[in-house]
Amino acid sequence: MTGTRQAGDPLETGPTRTWQAAHRFNGDIRLNAHVIGGGTAVTVTAGAQSASAAAGSNGAKDNAGVINTTAAASPAAGTIVRVTYVTAYDAIPKVVLTARNAAAAAVGLYVTAESAAGFSVATAIVPGAGAALPFTYHVVG
Repeated sequence: MTGTRQAGDPLETGPTRTWQAAHRFNGDIRLNAHVIGGGTAVTVTAGAQSASAAAGSNGAKDNAGVINTTAAASPAAGTIVRVTYVTAYDAIPKVVLTARNAAAAAVGLYVTAESAAGFSVATAIVPGAGAALPFTYHVVG
């Protein structure tokens, strides 16, 4: 953390502070800047209805990312990707998906098989053969 203040000195801007373990807060956390995820990339595995799946060029981490998938040559509705977190959450977090193109929006992407270790994404509607189905995810846990 950079520029954090000590409770006893509200004008102190302080050096960078690093927390080495999880911290639990009993109240609201309010930010006036962006949350930037660091660390190692998640593991992305193609599902049964996907010809390929990989992290997007701007990455995929435990808290958020972009996944690029391509539907199988003869797809059915079902799982297109499995995302496994680098560090498991203490409890099952919430995952929010956003389609990144019209094809992904049209197939009804949804989260399934949620666990503290990761999640899967499936289609409710059969995608076109070889359709690009990219999506963004955000994890709140």
